[in-house]
Amino acid sequence: MMNLKLVGHACLQVFDGNEAVSAVGKAHPDLVILDVMLPYADGFSLMEQKIFENIPVIFLTAKGSTDDKVRGLKLGADDYFAIFVKI
Repeated sequence: MMNLKLVGHACLQVFDGNEAVSAVGKAHPDLVILDVMLPYADGFSLMEQKIFENIPVIFLTAKGSTDDKVRGLKLGADDYFAIFVKI
């Protein structure tokens, strides 16, 4: 988020699915970067609720199975990135 702000984008960060629903209604974002594993309402259920209609959505998550990717894209995400960190 810091890099997006550095180049002039206004950013809003929320930490659970309920906050996401509220924020989208108030902020009307141009893009949503969404995690599958949010508390209260996960990213898949938010996509099923169609709260991001007409807003591009990119999943950025640790859930990287083929089934998860297919599900996210079928729900309407524009892209799906799974990030893994090896420790």
